[in-house]
Amino acid sequence: MTDDEVRAALNSDTPLNQARKVFSGELGLFEQSAMQRRTPTPVEWRRMEFEAVRKIAVELGVEL
Repeated sequence: MTDDEVRAALNSDTPLNQARKVFSGELGLFEQSAMQRRTPTPVEWRRMEFEAVRKIAVELGVEL
């Protein structure tokens, strides 16, 4: 994507931008979890990943 395409996409209400917003929020949660004194176990990480993917799928209209 060009810079102009990115700017336009950020200002849109498309499923792609909605999924990006979910991804960005979930990534923030992952970063916060990684900085805690007790970090998530490998299984907890995967659970968080699955939950994030499910949320993104909803925004893209994908049924899992």
